[in-house]
Amino acid sequence: MTIPKTNASPVIDGKIGSGEWDNATVVPLNELLNASELKQKLANARAFLQYNDKNLCLAIESDYVPQNTRIKEHDGNLWEDDSAEFHIRRKGALYQIIINGNGMVYDAKNASKEWDSGIKTASSVTGKGWILEFSIPLENIGPVTPGEQFKGGIFLSNLKNGSCYQGWNDNGGSMFSSNLGDMIFGIDATSLRMEIPSELKTGHLDLRLGSNSKNPLKTSGTLLAENGEKIVHTGNLFADGWKINIPSGKQCLSIQIGDNTRELFRYEKYFVVDMPLELKFTSLPSKSILDVTVHLNSAEPETMKKIRTNGLPGKLVLMKDGKVYSAADVKMTQGLLNAQLSIPGNLPSGQYWIRGTFGELENEVPFRVPDMTPYKLKIADDRSIPEPWTPLTRSGERSFKILDREYFFKDGPAPVKVTSRGSDVLAVPPAWTVNGQSIQWSRFHVDAVHPDVAELSGTGSADGLTFQWKGELWFEGIYKLVLIMSPDGKKRIDSFHLRWSVPAEFGKYVLSPLLDPWSDNKISKRYEILQPNSNRDFFIWTIGCEKGFLWWPKSTANWVNSPSDRQITLTRTDGVVKVDAAIISKPAELTKSAEYTMVFMATPAKPVPSDARSFNLNGWGKVKHSNAQIMGWGTWEAKDTDEDCTSAAGHVPVDPVKFGKVVGNWSSKGITPYLYSMPAQVASNDAEYDYFFAEWAKTPTYTHSITKKGNRIINEPCCGHTPVTDLLAYRADKLFREFPNLGGLYYDLSDVRHCDNVLHGCGGIDAFGKPYMSSIALNLRENLKRIYKVSHTHKRKLMLHAHSLFNPVAHSFSDYWWPGEQYYSPLATNPEYFYSEGITPEEFQSELNREIKGVALVFLPQYGRVAWPGSGFPALQPRFKEFMHGEEYAIRTMTPMLVHDIPIAAEMINWSTLDKWWEIKSKLNFDKAKFHGYWLNNALKSSGEKVFASWYELEKPSEYSRLFVVSNLSRIPQKAGLILDPAQLGITEKSMFTDLWNNTPLTLQELDSKIIPGNHFLMIGVK
Repeated sequence: MTIPKTNASPVIDGKIGSGEWDNATVVPLNELLNASELKQKLANARAFLQYNDKNLCLAIESDYVPQNTRIKEHDGNLWEDDSAEFHIRRKGALYQIIINGNGMVYDAKNASKEWDSGIKTASSVTGKGWILEFSIPLENIGPVTPGEQFKGGIFLSNLKNGSCYQGWNDNGGSMFSSNLGDMIFGIDATSLRMEIPSELKTGHLDLRLGSNSKNPLKTSGTLLAENGEKIVHTGNLFADGWKINIPSGKQCLSIQIGDNTRELFRYEKYFVVDMPLELKFTSLPSKSILDVTVHLNSAEPETMKKIRTNGLPGKLVLMKDGKVYSAADVKMTQGLLNAQLSIPGNLPSGQYWIRGTFGELENEVPFRVPDMTPYKLKIADDRSIPEPWTPLTRSGERSFKILDREYFFKDGPAPVKVTSRGSDVLAVPPAWTVNGQSIQWSRFHVDAVHPDVAELSGTGSADGLTFQWKGELWFEGIYKLVLIMSPDGKKRIDSFHLRWSVPAEFGKYVLSPLLDPWSDNKISKRYEILQPNSNRDFFIWTIGCEKGFLWWPKSTANWVNSPSDRQITLTRTDGVVKVDAAIISKPAELTKSAEYTMVFMATPAKPVPSDARSFNLNGWGKVKHSNAQIMGWGTWEAKDTDEDCTSAAGHVPVDPVKFGKVVGNWSSKGITPYLYSMPAQVASNDAEYDYFFAEWAKTPTYTHSITKKGNRIINEPCCGHTPVTDLLAYRADKLFREFPNLGGLYYDLSDVRHCDNVLHGCGGIDAFGKPYMSSIALNLRENLKRIYKVSHTHKRKLMLHAHSLFNPVAHSFSDYWWPGEQYYSPLATNPEYFYSEGITPEEFQSELNREIKGVALVFLPQYGRVAWPGSGFPALQPRFKEFMHGEEYAIRTMTPMLVHDIPIAAEMINWSTLDKWWEIKSKLNFDKAKFHGYWLNNALKSSGEKVFASWYELEKPSEYSRLFVVSNLSRIPQKAGLILDPAQLGITEKSMFTDLWNNTPLTLQELDSKIIPGNHFLMIGVK
């Protein structure tokens, strides 16, 4: 909102006197904040705002009189009382003022009570409620420039019977300071008055606007329903007002006002309409059913009496353009009715209406039916094998070859031998024991062998229990096993274990999914889902410097353990790493079949892409050697941009012509654009959101919303094994066909979470009566597998982002991996040295090692972000230019990355510094280089403490045969102290050395004596 600059000087007397506030901007304070315990506002309130040359003046008029008024001292804990609160965030400072019903004031600057606002206050209680006036000298909040935009908020706290927080704006934050909106110190006296006298929850909007402007003002108004239905006011809101009945459900009212040069006012309010006759629906197309809920609890008493005594007959219909497609006669016998409408087959796409009529009560809600073409075509739902994989082959009676791995089976469901790139990654094969007895397996059978999957099955028995299993060995290397344990009647189970061992060289690191450090040669893990929407999946991945073996459980279904049990134990002994998974460690009675789904996998799934080192990501067209750029960020902006898609995960450009020009502009610069999106999501503006979402949804959900000119678009996740992947594969295929210069897709939020939506097979109640949730790893795999196929069919690439939570079950279907954002908060705690001190060498060697993952990895720096004005850490924001544009912090980022062979994106550090390295490596034929990490090879090492040296073998046409990278990860300058093995390095007395960073020659002696500053590197070319 704009605060007008006036000549008025209101008398601060607790009375809104005639003429004093006539030119003030007036706004309602009726937005109920998300943090409130009470879910209904207690006050009808409004605020008056204006400023003059000396003071910022505010008044609040509320029909709720403060009841809780205990605090009677200045700067006391006034937030514990009923109070009014005003916040200003400007020029790096947060000013907070609280005034309670006693007239006491709390004023603070950046949480320091030493600041004195110089405020004047007065209040009064009238028959209409509470009036508060106050003024703040401008000199106490710093010089004010007309036209200056800042963040501000006006709030009321009513706490007598539970917290009720309301204000002008709500961003969903837990603190008032996180719910600030945009305010502007006006350049003139132009003011606005906004009134919404009716209760929006009743379904009636009566908006009235006023202004003292002498010039015409432009207005826009939008009502957006939760399913994407939008109502736009096309006239002038000042002249016409806006009076309309609003449909039931969640709504967003958006108002924008400005003149030809500036925005003066923006207002958004989210609310729920509770109609006397409320209709809600859940679409279940797999059952051809619309579940309809009719709610009449808000109806008039007379209507409710009829319902209770005689019932109230009514009719539900599904209709479009006056034609009824489905109908049901129903009868209300209480205030709530659950009924069903059939969904006819082959409904034409378009907007339908679900209408309910009960006597004089009538209401209707929109229901959209999508185009069914994607679900008929099922793009990439086939047996094709995308490169670099090759078709699965049967190498023996019970063995199968997959690219560079081979799986051998005997009688049971688990492989007895697995090789990866010629190495046995199992020392002892997986085996189960129940009540201490081994399971005797029988009837092993190869049911089918296809190019993409081999299907196996068999049975077993032990201690009065029978077992059935089915296995699927897939072309990328996952072996999915479903194991069913069944009793004959009731069976007490005291223990059920799964055990296996790997050679110690392939158990050097353990990821689950982050690195678990060894402690006295032991690791103990508890497997449980504490936070349903956590992005932390669970698995045990034992790995060496490249090869490894993974075990992943789908859920805790039919696990029985004590709350304190750490069911997973890894022990390093006698040249092997032993793994013991105690599935049941607490006595339990099994009365019906218990099912377990898991995956075994030899890794990596595939070779690293050949352009892993030459993929120079981002730089926004300002970096000479950039060759890839993520585009589509404009979709998140409130204003329209040429690169907008229909949603953040839509894959559909809003304006294909403008979008194509953006793609072409990047391509003309020699930069390949990748479109921002998210995997397996639908948005509220998709027709699928009405028709399919209930059966597709990952639950519990999480949302990301975009507001475009008042149009709120909500993205929500789905499980990728549902037809959502039919939709997105179809859209991706169309996108690539229409925009041949688009390089591929970048998928944000590609993490593996958990789901309990039983409508598509996730979660449920296990055989022991416990509720459980399912990991979505296999579901996400289905989505990414098909999107990867589509991408590679069109010679495009797929890039994923999920911090360091790489899960081979799903994420192997990608070309590029973009970690680094996980260090945002940790970097802020040690900004000088974090990348060299806060990430252990073992983390670099495992979590950030592309060879282990089989994907190209590009690091995302966070320096600029932690200091980003307005959203970073306040204490670091003054250092934004230093972090973002200074060479020093780019070097401090590069120092540990270079010695670990980790490429870096041109993001949040000085791009030109990074581009200098890109210039150097462009002449080294770097994609063909062979890397020898300091932890892999001792031909090159440093005598310095925390000084590490790695080297690369280079090939022609590079003029250098070797590249040495020496990184000083300590805080102090140190000698390079290089110790060389000339024979291994191929160095002779004729070898010449060059400091490539500074382009200066080095002598052999300087390889020892050269001083490297702390957190800096030395880069040496050898020829």
